[in-house]
Amino acid sequence: MRNHKNPRKRIEPELLPPIDITITANKVGILCRTVITQAAWQACTDQPADSPPEPGGIFDACWMLRCAVSGQTEASTERHPDGETMVFSLFTQTGGKEEPRLRQLKAAIRSDPIGQPLITLSLPAEVSHE
Repeated sequence: MRNHKNPRKRIEPELLPPIDITITANKVGILCRTVITQAAWQACTDQPADSPPEPGGIFDACWMLRCAVSGQTEASTERHPDGETMVFSLFTQTGGKEEPRLRQLKAAIRSDPIGQPLITLSLPAEVSHE
């Protein structure tokens, strides 16, 4: 008799689709569609994407992106024929359990398939699959 248990396989975050955070981005003044990769979500919230986020983690990432775009904080920028990439830093703290950690996020600013602006937040080491 075969054992038909369905073991849960861990899917690597970089293989999952990005999460739409446009509503949060709009709250800080970013007016275009904004998504965040699963790995960046976990870095900002210290939780899997299917869990409720820690208060502030995603909001803080959007706020620091806005500050980087407006030149209010330091960021490195690279221009490409199809858009721009910006790397910026932010501190994250989850649930007050630890000291805040300095993290870096990458914002790829491109056009979506219908020509509208799209910002994708990811970790700097993540490869873009746009």
